[in-house]
Amino acid sequence: MRFCKKIFVAWFAVVFLAGGGVWHTAQAEETNSVAASKAKVWYGAYVSGGSTKRLWSVKEYTGYKPGRVGLFREAEIGDGTHPGIPWRWSVRYELMCERLSGTVELVEDQVPPDERTGGPYMKSLNGLWQLAGLWVPRVVFFPNSPVRPSLHAGIGLSVMNEKILEEGTYYNFNFVGGGGVEADISKLWSVFVDCRLEHYSNGGAMSLTDKAVIGLESISCVLGVRREF
Repeated sequence: MRFCKKIFVAWFAVVFLAGGGVWHTAQAEETNSVAASKAKVWYGAYVSGGSTKRLWSVKEYTGYKPGRVGLFREAEIGDGTHPGIPWRWSVRYELMCERLSGTVELVEDQVPPDERTGGPYMKSLNGLWQLAGLWVPRVVFFPNSPVRPSLHAGIGLSVMNEKILEEGTYYNFNFVGGGGVEADISKLWSVFVDCRLEHYSNGGAMSLTDKAVIGLESISCVLGVRREF
């Protein structure tokens, strides 16, 4: 578990922080008509489903499943000329709606004091929704190939229609990371499939060692389509 956690954190840091380093480049390109005319822009949508996967939360909330739909705008960054393996940055701005289902077991300090009866304490997530905005830098390898592997890592904010935990919040920080493959199906259209890990902080400190980290975590398969404009 500790090794898996370190790999995910390193992966997230490289993709996300490096993506942040090209933020000014993205802004410069969108304001420069010559550069912007060369950069590709897509609009797309995706659906995803998955199950619980513990990363660094204090416990694994087995028994819940997330289902998501999302819309996004994606823009290329830079000219794609790099030494070695060809690759190119892009950034997605995602609006994601997530529905949780299933039942999870909570520990005693995660339920209201007047409901503490000795346990077990079960929480139904049916009818719980989350709306999130995400900023997701991506690195795409072999950008001129019809089939392209990619990595991504992102961060966002979300709001839920109810709290899951007694010390939880309605508002959350969302952290996502993963990788996958995209493929062209025509001159303008492409499809993609990703494996995505997600942690959203629903109370407690966001730390790799702090045992107060209590957010739900999952691994999902993402299927999507996009069109170039």
